[in-house]
Amino acid sequence: YSEAKLMLVRSAPTIFPNTDTIPCQFVGTTMAAFVANMFCVPFDVIKSRVQDGNQYKGMVDCVRKSVAAEGPMVLYKGYVPALVKLAPYTTLSLMLTEKFTALWTGEKGGF
Repeated sequence: YSEAKLMLVRSAPTIFPNTDTIPCQFVGTTMAAFVANMFCVPFDVIKSRVQDGNQYKGMVDCVRKSVAAEGPMVLYKGYVPALVKLAPYTTLSLMLTEKFTALWTGEKGGF
């Protein structure tokens, strides 16, 4: 999240003048949710498939068989619903955490 905000300020300073603005925080949290899902969804897909039945010997066997049968994008089935679920939560929790921390510590960027 912090790196995403810094990247936004560096790449578009006219739109995002600093990391304390609401637009910068909003876009940064959305980017963080996007990246988090990229790493988590494949594990969720494999976990669900292993739990669903006895057709796999384990996680590695499930990855091999699933990718061989359906291609590598099978690991990202359900990405969009997971992002729709995670993005609002991530946005609210990170933005509020940052605002309340700034308010509590007396730093700039609080409410």
